[in-house]
Amino acid sequence: MNFVVRNGRKIAVETIEVKGLSLVRRRQVKAFAMMPLAEAASMFEAMNQPKAMVATVLCYQAWRTRGKPFALSNALLARYGVHRNTKYRALTELEAAGLIRLERRGKQALRITLL
Repeated sequence: MNFVVRNGRKIAVETIEVKGLSLVRRRQVKAFAMMPLAEAASMFEAMNQPKAMVATVLCYQAWRTRGKPFALSNALLARYGVHRNTKYRALTELEAAGLIRLERRGKQALRITLL
């Protein structure tokens, strides 16, 4: 087992011998995009896709809470032009698809967990 140093850490890598050459097999990194939420909101508004903004804000909130369950306020979505009824429709669809879990707690806000 060989090691490669990245960002000050030793990472174990598997090497393969091919006719005297040593190839290093590196781990795959998932692609992601960083973008300001205000820009995303204007793009989704131009495409008439407010539910997409709900999904984007859900991902942002899950990142902020480090994967713990969280409540999604109507005021936060209103800043990005999403109506509260659109929020509930989007959450219901995402729950039916098995992407999130919703905890209903009486009159309190829904608790959302990304799966």
